Amino acid sequence: MFTYKRMHQIPLEEVVQIWNECFSGYIVNIKMDVEIFVKRLAREDMSLPHSIVAYANDEPIGFVATGIRTIQGKTNVWNAGTAIKPEWRGKGVGKELIKEMVAIYKKLEADHATLEAIVGNDAAIRLYEKMGYKHFGRMVIYEHKEWQDLSEEASLTDFICRRGLAKEVLHLNGYQECSPWQLQSVGLTDGESIILESPEGKWIGYALFRRRFDGTGKTVGITLLQCRTNSECDKETALLAGKELFQQVFMWSEKDIERGILSFVEEEAIANELARQSGFRIRLEQVCMEYPITK
Repeated sequence: MFTYKRMHQIPLEEVVQIWNECFSGYIVNIKMDVEIFVKRLAREDMSLPHSIVAYANDEPIGFVATGIRTIQGKTNVWNAGTAIKPEWRGKGVGKELIKEMVAIYKKLEADHATLEAIVGNDAAIRLYEKMGYKHFGRMVIYEHKEWQDLSEEASLTDFICRRGLAKEVLHLNGYQECSPWQLQSVGLTDGESIILESPEGKWIGYALFRRRFDGTGKTVGITLLQCRTNSECDKETALLAGKELFQQVFMWSEKDIERGILSFVEEEAIANELARQSGFRIRLEQVCMEYPITK
């Protein structure tokens, strides 16, 4: 029998220690210190009062972290991380954690409950499937290792380019918020947008991205998070718009910049095609899953 505590009831330093111990031996290294953890809390809208730690005989043995956002009037919850100490894996802890977490989602009257799991983490994916989660897509993480100057002249000759904050895409006619949590415009408080418009003011395409800077303010990293075109565009115009957005976002003439893409495959056909053409390589893939909450 396990007992549970909410994360806000535990000292932050202890929460971070539990996080690191439970993710020991994970597929990717996501060990953090307190400073990085606090930044992640803010960036991913994680809620400590709605995140839980499981205990066995007063020993913390696993946890589920939760993110909460309200999007277009709907309450969205996200599994921001589930992990169990190595010596407790395979003993039913994950099943009990998910059951406890789903009960919290229902108390919140959540409309959508999603998560992402790394392809290859078969045990976790099987657990989520067994607990009722359904697949709804796949997210690919690309990286660009070898720099080459891919800058070109404008692909579209008759357009207006507007740069702004990520949330500015919310006003675009027909815009739908992306499902994977990490790609949602409402969570990109430090994100930027580029919107291509026709002279008549109709949007042709947009890109959402995040930049990293060094101490002098120089761009040292760029991650593209959404690159989409208006569904009313023909295929040729959509491809040209995508190429132009890639040019605008990635600053190809600059050499010492790390470039990456997070792409929701089901809605990013052009971005995925251009990623391959531009020399990006897949670093990681994740399955996207949703729990069918009934009210």
